[in-house]
Amino acid sequence: MQSFDFQTFQMYLRTNQIFDRFGLDRIGVFGSFARGEAFRDIDLIVDEDISYQQFILFRDTLQRDLKVPVDVMLKRFAEPIILHRAMKDVHYATRYYE
Repeated sequence: MQSFDFQTFQMYLRTNQIFDRFGLDRIGVFGSFARGEAFRDIDLIVDEDISYQQFILFRDTLQRDLKVPVDVMLKRFAEPIILHRAMKDVHYATRYYE
């Protein structure tokens, strides 16, 4: 994927069964990508608990497929100030169509 937006990203997650593969119901996107601005990476927040191995596989899968750096933050380990800033502009990609 060269050029894409949030909707394209959400469709990628659904069609590639990322939610099912990693046991996730939703994935938060924040930062410049979520705001529709120029971006160099995609910042994600995951609310659900996943193992360290799943975390690494999740990140590596997205980076390989999307060909862009991906930063993943697990909500339960997030620094409160960073989490507060991220939650201001988070958009959730969801497993189910609304």
